[in-house]
Amino acid sequence: MERIDVSPGGGCRGVISEHVVYFTGHVNQQDDTVAGQTRGICARYDGILAQHGWSRDNVLFYDVYLDDASKRDEFLSVFQEWMGGRVVPGRITQAVCGQPKEGFPFHVELSLWVAERAPESIQRIKLRDDACMTIYGDVAYIGGLTSDAGGSAAQQLREIYRYYLTVCGTYQLIPTDMLHAELMLEDTGDISELQEAWAELAGEDGPAGNIVGGKSPASRGQVELTILAGANPNRSLRRFDVRDGWSGCVEYGRSVYFSLLSAPTPEEAFQRYDGLLADHGLTKSDLVLVVAEGSEAMTYDALFGPFLAWSDPEAPAAGIVVRASWPEGTASTAVRFLAEKPGVEEEYLECAPIETQVHQNRAAVRTSGRLAQINARLAQAPENMQLYLDKGLMLRRQMLFREAIENYSAGLTYNPQYSLLYRYRGHAYVNIGQYQEAAADFELALRLDPENWDCWYHLGLAYYLMGQYQRACKAYRECLARSTTDESKICTADWLCLTLMQLGELDEMRQTAMIITPEMVPGISREYHQRVLVYNGTNTPDEVLPRIETLPDHVFATASYGIAVYLDKVLGQHERAKQLLHSIAERTKSWAGFAEQACRVALARQA
Repeated sequence: MERIDVSPGGGCRGVISEHVVYFTGHVNQQDDTVAGQTRGICARYDGILAQHGWSRDNVLFYDVYLDDASKRDEFLSVFQEWMGGRVVPGRITQAVCGQPKEGFPFHVELSLWVAERAPESIQRIKLRDDACMTIYGDVAYIGGLTSDAGGSAAQQLREIYRYYLTVCGTYQLIPTDMLHAELMLEDTGDISELQEAWAELAGEDGPAGNIVGGKSPASRGQVELTILAGANPNRSLRRFDVRDGWSGCVEYGRSVYFSLLSAPTPEEAFQRYDGLLADHGLTKSDLVLVVAEGSEAMTYDALFGPFLAWSDPEAPAAGIVVRASWPEGTASTAVRFLAEKPGVEEEYLECAPIETQVHQNRAAVRTSGRLAQINARLAQAPENMQLYLDKGLMLRRQMLFREAIENYSAGLTYNPQYSLLYRYRGHAYVNIGQYQEAAADFELALRLDPENWDCWYHLGLAYYLMGQYQRACKAYRECLARSTTDESKICTADWLCLTLMQLGELDEMRQTAMIITPEMVPGISREYHQRVLVYNGTNTPDEVLPRIETLPDHVFATASYGIAVYLDKVLGQHERAKQLLHSIAERTKSWAGFAEQACRVALARQA
């Protein structure tokens, strides 16, 4: 933290924190109009910015107080001309500025927030109507969110918040990462209904901030929302004292945002903040920006004097002291702070390295000439869905599952309603352990073709491997109801029995297993048949296991995985079951099979 131009009396012109310069509110009394005073203030800022190597290009946000908010457009016409078309968000509130002992009254007080770093590091975005946003460092500054939709202030707020969600989606911000917000009302009689709506919208993720009166009638609608939002999801964010959609305090990295704290007198307000600062390990010297508002009935000295007396004269914060028109019966003083937590290491979460996310390596295996022929045909007929199915099958036979997934996805760009591409892409996702993606594909395929037995079967498998056994049960029951051959009944009953074992539903498991008899014709489900005959008591594990130990890897895995689950969940022979799982895992040639996948998942959960 660095302070600019500390005065002997205990004030300062600005404070630099987290590479943002927060300026004290500036005034000018060389003119009796809003336009004239704004020009004078802007000229003064030109000199200050140039003195420190900055310019108008560095301006991020403005906070302005007008003694008459209906003069909003008069201020904006001068300020926007001074900014030269640069997009800059801000807020305009009605409040009475300082009280000069002579000369014209102050109509305008303007505080600028300025980027310490090069202007090229600022992203400026024009949103709708008067709304705009700057993104700099780890914070997005959003101002001018209004709505001219009909209805109450609460209804307008809901529409504004929906638009805020749209902005977040467009610019990759997390909506719940609000740091500070101010809701400005034109009519404070609507405050109760508005607060109820805000509590519903923000919930437990409410920012620091408050609802204030003083919104300019010249801006659209009854409500205006200004938001500071986190723009780096890897930065630590903690909320304290959350109630009714507001946080008493939000810590974001080293920055600490406090909500408006009110009290009957200025002295009491600052005294209460002494305790609040201590609760967060802060002192007065850690303050960056202080905004003190008093009731209109107070004199300026009655508010500014206690503020100056309370401040640390050697390490003052940038400050704004104004008097506002508040509803009758409310507290006479309200104060809010921005602070920087000293000695705190940045709590950034690590980003994943590229090799874990972008799989650049490809299998260096020779593919068949038939694959080249299919590629040539696809170049001529890219809308032929059967070619994608044929190509995917050839790739999967060589265990080129990622390439198969890309192939199915390419086909879906031509026909996103073709259910079989989702079915086979989901299968390939299972093969490489991406079970959530697989389940999503199978669910979508079933929306397109609800009677597809294959999709119900593999959906159950995906949920089983995810550990979502209730959902797996539901899928397998649907699948069993559609099983019309011995082969389909055997393999479906097997996985349903395994799922019921995982859930501890052993009676239902035995009833399901009894559907399968030794006389049934298993087809390619021979190993599943052997497993289910163990579940229903026809055979025992000791009769089956010696016969399967010499089988090829995939056949061994398929035959023995179910026995391992039966040993563990039904017979309670946990160590023997674990040894059998390790025996499957040691055979790696058929790493992509369903039993092999289930084995690895089981061992990972036991680790």
